[in-house]
Amino acid sequence: MRGKWMFGKVVCGLLACVFFVMLVVGFFQGLPKQIMVVILLLHSLFLLLLAFIFSSERNDYTGAEDLQQELAVVRSKAEEEKATMQRALDARERELKSQTEDVERMQKEREDERREVEHLRLELEAAHAEQAQHEDISEFLPPPETDEPEVIDIIRAARDIASEMGSTASAAGIQIRISCAEETLLVRAHPSRIRILFRNIIDNSIKYMSRSGSLFITISTIDDDIFIVLKDTGEGLREEETR
Repeated sequence: MRGKWMFGKVVCGLLACVFFVMLVVGFFQGLPKQIMVVILLLHSLFLLLLAFIFSSERNDYTGAEDLQQELAVVRSKAEEEKATMQRALDARERELKSQTEDVERMQKEREDERREVEHLRLELEAAHAEQAQHEDISEFLPPPETDEPEVIDIIRAARDIASEMGSTASAAGIQIRISCAEETLLVRAHPSRIRILFRNIIDNSIKYMSRSGSLFITISTIDDDIFIVLKDTGEGLREEETR
């Protein structure tokens, strides 16, 4: 575009100069008035064309500058939108990463819980298997006072027997401690057999501890099973007494 305007300016400028020179020469040479008018008109025409070219060139430059400014504005807006989109993508990526970490943590917790439940199940199965290997304890207990069992609180029964044998245990320097997570634990059983069971446990501990200490009786439940765990601070039976 600049080359086109330059060519037009040169051509119109030269022709305007040529007709101006012809106008001056004709004036001094006394050319006819009609020829002088034609030369003056041509000179004026090329001057007007030259002025038009300068004006158009300036407008083109102004339009180009405006176009560059508009392009700069568009480019700036595009950069801002790109930055906004990038920030949104980064925020979404952080959110997805956080959610992924939460899911992984929950999966790990569930896996730990599953392993713990499996461990408890195996322990319960082992306890059932061990119990099945032993003979029924009812063979070693005296017959119940009544043929019909009743609902009793096994924790209360254990505490009652411990209270009854408290003086004997204190004389031997033994403390009886009963622990249970529940306040009451109801079972359907023969009361006399339950009392004999705890009496035998406490009596054997007093007899074989052979020194002062503590007897811990822990009563717990897993599903429908009741577990009674005994632990004392005695030395235990001698090897020849276990045969």
